[in-house]
Amino acid sequence: MTTNLSHQCHPCCLVCGSDRPDGLGLRFERQPDGSVVAQFDCNAVFQGYPDRLHGGAVAMLLDAAMTHCLFSRNIAGLTAKLSIRYHRGVMLGISAVVRARIVDAESPLYYLESEVLQGDDVCAAAKGTFCDSACGELVRDAIADPLRNSDHLSPGA
Repeated sequence: MTTNLSHQCHPCCLVCGSDRPDGLGLRFERQPDGSVVAQFDCNAVFQGYPDRLHGGAVAMLLDAAMTHCLFSRNIAGLTAKLSIRYHRGVMLGISAVVRARIVDAESPLYYLESEVLQGDDVCAAAKGTFCDSACGELVRDAIADPLRNSDHLSPGA
């Protein structure tokens, strides 16, 4: 499982949050090669077109996998850029795997790749750039004053 950093940064995350009973509850496992992997059931809660997972949900999974790849190295990062290539639909009712790996790092930037697979088929792949310094400030502020941080994220703030 990824580090406690995910619990500190993402307790209410829809993908991995421990405080979200309505969330996906994904648990990313670090692999010997340094990548992270999680399995998930594709249920109708995130349906887009008939029998397919919504493309936005796929993007969310790809982004979360890259975030957890950084968490597994005790790096809290924010997505700076995300580019996705959809190869085929992610079908509902079929288990899927999401995985991510770091490709390069030039602190404070990290370059990652992720993909969603069903069986041997790559359904979607992403490339992302993450920055660690901004998230470090957000985490520090959230720990110091969680109410002020949640107000900061309110619409219109």
